[in-house]
Amino acid sequence: MPTRSRFSKLVAPVLFLTFAATLVAPTSANAKLAGVGDVPSLLESDSTEIEIDADGRSVMTRDSVIRIVNDQGREAQSLQTLSFNSRAQKFQILVAETLNGPPNKLVRTPVPKRDIEIKEVGEMTQAFDSVKQAALSFPKVQAGSRIHLRYRIQNIEIAQKGFWSSAFQIGGDTIESFELKIRSKLPLYFKVDDPKDRFASEKKVSGGVSTLIIHSKTPLYTGVTQEENPFTQPERTPSISISSLPDWNNYAKSMPAVHEAILKKPLLPILEEIKKHALEKEQTIDRIQSVAASVAQNFRYFGDWRRRDGGFIPRSLETISETRYGDCKDLATIVTAVYRSLGYKADVAWIFRGEMAPPAKMYVLPVDTAFNHAISRIEADGKVYWVDATNPVAYARGVYADIADRPAYILSVDGAKLDRTPALKPEDSTFESHLAYEFQKNDSLKVKGDLKLGGRAAIGLTTRAFYSPVEAVNYDVIRTIANGGQVSDSVVGDFERGSRIVNDVTIPVQFTLAESGLRTSAGLGYPLFRDDSIGKVLVDTKDRVSDIYIETPNKTRTTIDLLNVKRIGRTSLDCKLSSDFMDLSRKVLDIKNGVSIVDEITVKKSSLPISIANDASFQKFQIEARSCFTRAAVIVDKN
Repeated sequence: MPTRSRFSKLVAPVLFLTFAATLVAPTSANAKLAGVGDVPSLLESDSTEIEIDADGRSVMTRDSVIRIVNDQGREAQSLQTLSFNSRAQKFQILVAETLNGPPNKLVRTPVPKRDIEIKEVGEMTQAFDSVKQAALSFPKVQAGSRIHLRYRIQNIEIAQKGFWSSAFQIGGDTIESFELKIRSKLPLYFKVDDPKDRFASEKKVSGGVSTLIIHSKTPLYTGVTQEENPFTQPERTPSISISSLPDWNNYAKSMPAVHEAILKKPLLPILEEIKKHALEKEQTIDRIQSVAASVAQNFRYFGDWRRRDGGFIPRSLETISETRYGDCKDLATIVTAVYRSLGYKADVAWIFRGEMAPPAKMYVLPVDTAFNHAISRIEADGKVYWVDATNPVAYARGVYADIADRPAYILSVDGAKLDRTPALKPEDSTFESHLAYEFQKNDSLKVKGDLKLGGRAAIGLTTRAFYSPVEAVNYDVIRTIANGGQVSDSVVGDFERGSRIVNDVTIPVQFTLAESGLRTSAGLGYPLFRDDSIGKVLVDTKDRVSDIYIETPNKTRTTIDLLNVKRIGRTSLDCKLSSDFMDLSRKVLDIKNGVSIVDEITVKKSSLPISIANDASFQKFQIEARSCFTRAAVIVDKN
């Protein structure tokens, strides 16, 4: 998978300088599961048949009917695209037609051959393989039409002989009828995770052939409408897992030996040079990060791992070194080879890469879809390190968020096994700012101070500072701190740039803000509003259907000193809240020549299930958080 390490979150926002109550006030909710009248189109029927031989090769035939509800659905569904690998698969369109009219006067309009285009896929993520895409433009589609598509894919290339698996989740869709029928010469084990009892299943074995049928008993409405920031935890969506093995004991048992044969080959000169550079470092962590950084510097990453030899086997060390590029399993293999040459125990590991950790139910049975990425696992000095060599910068002091807290399958000759990457901890991603705001006679503000980014919080800045011009990075730093305010005379001090190693960083800053606060009848007001992680948990939950996503665990401390002012009024604005998902505190203090506002926010969990959000204790937390962080201001008098 392509890297997601970007400058998406440089720093945690500081306090608002403009009135932003509309951003943090609760939004009224009339949320519900999306029904027929709420979607532009729906899957009226979805029927799939799969035939599996004793080697694990399979033939899948899928028949689907999409009903167009309105013009939005017509625009979205009239062009259907399907991808397949022409080297590893045989693809055939069996039926493609538009259905119009009632059942007793049904008019079928086939898709003309001229409107079916099959071509090579040009995206970089699919490069250097035989992936093709079939595009079908359906005729005479309008609201009320049905799009009928039936196609067949035959898998002629397999990664693991004598093994077959499949797993999927049903979420965000409106499906009226679903059926899956599998006939297999391999044993079949399956798990339907469906707390609401929406599926029925039946399995038979006769003459050495297993037949499994799974079908829906009721329509599947899993999408959400009329809701702010809808998000559903994977654990809540129905899922189906099917495997020819009952457990992980014999999964991919041939793969460690295949990888071992590649890893035992001598290092090529470029890898020896990377090793030599790492040996110049004294500390283990510095050597580990040096290798990852050097690989990122010398090798180009592209695409996903589903390519040659079924998609699981990397190219040789020689080929990777000569071409200087590779996918995730290629890069994981070369860093593992270098780590071993340094004397560390290192192995390639398969993992699922994504923002949210997959639910545990994905790993009940051994399935290939449980993994989509390859990384390296290193043991050194009694510690375990996880290195993802596809990232442009090296961070091994912790773990990247997109591979954290999930099973990893270790391809070790000592015995392939499931391990687990560490969970994210708030203290591994820290942001701290201390800024002094000095009111000017023209109502502008002179701002001066520094920002400190620690651990994962420094990944985005390190990446951005490596790739982008100095001016562009400085602009982003100031604009992020100023929260969109009108800025002038900005200066960003020196900090480490151009390094592929993620280190903690301190950034001196100074600038002028045109805004100076709120005008009130009592005097100049400085608003104490926040709409960062706090705002995300202040949504109305009364009629909410989906869960609440916050952000990855982190710790934020912001200090703002308002200089040359005197606080009017002595009502305490301090508060302290604690919960299982977030801790909040605020202190408003008189200092020698002004007022200081100190906020501390600790995000403990990335998301909240709606069951917790509907609890009385959460409602109490929201009331107190609003009172403290969205309904308060310091009234001051300029000296």
